[in-house]
Amino acid sequence: KNECKEEANEKKESSDMDIRCLAIQCYVHQLSIYSMLVVTMMIKLNKYNIKSPS
Repeated sequence: KNECKEEANEKKESSDMDIRCLAIQCYVHQLSIYSMLVVTMMIKLNKYNIKSPS
């Protein structure tokens, strides 16, 4: 999880665009992990909904 911070520190000498791109990559990576958790929760909820009469 600290890889993004380490990469950002290494690229402090780079332009602002590189830093922004790196930040976006870290954000997308975290977002993808979060979305996977949400999908997993939705699947679990759907299983419960299927068991109960609709």
